[in-house]
Amino acid sequence: METKTNKAKKLFKGDFNCAQSTLSVFNKELGLDAATLQNLTAGFGAGMCYQGRTCGAVAGAYMALGLYSGKTNADAETVKKNTRELIEKFNYYFESKHHSTLCRELLGVDVSTKEGLEEARKLGVFENHCPNFIILAVEWLEQNLNKPDYKSKV
Repeated sequence: METKTNKAKKLFKGDFNCAQSTLSVFNKELGLDAATLQNLTAGFGAGMCYQGRTCGAVAGAYMALGLYSGKTNADAETVKKNTRELIEKFNYYFESKHHSTLCRELLGVDVSTKEGLEEARKLGVFENHCPNFIILAVEWLEQNLNKPDYKSKV
């Protein structure tokens, strides 16, 4: 059986961005089809559609956490609180490994400019760095979404 991290890496090497690759591998757990999740996240790669802002793998993880937190609870305040707590835990872990959640800082290139995007492509930063961010996000989600302490909150 193919692991989620391997599937996410294959998606990223194909035609999918980092957000699509991160979120869509959780389609079964979230009760949505992969194509819907890929369409939802189509504009979130390269730091919010090539703006160099929040990393797409991070954005995909945020969406997974929001969908997970809200799927069994209709109380909006509880959903917001649980989602915020999960995202804070995820951010702490991600930043402890990669110093930031901002695409331009993670890549060391500002992809929001024509020159920066050209430099990123020339240096191969998407191929060399982004898979690491995707893997970290997917692994964290796999290890943490099914923890009893998270389930009891939703």
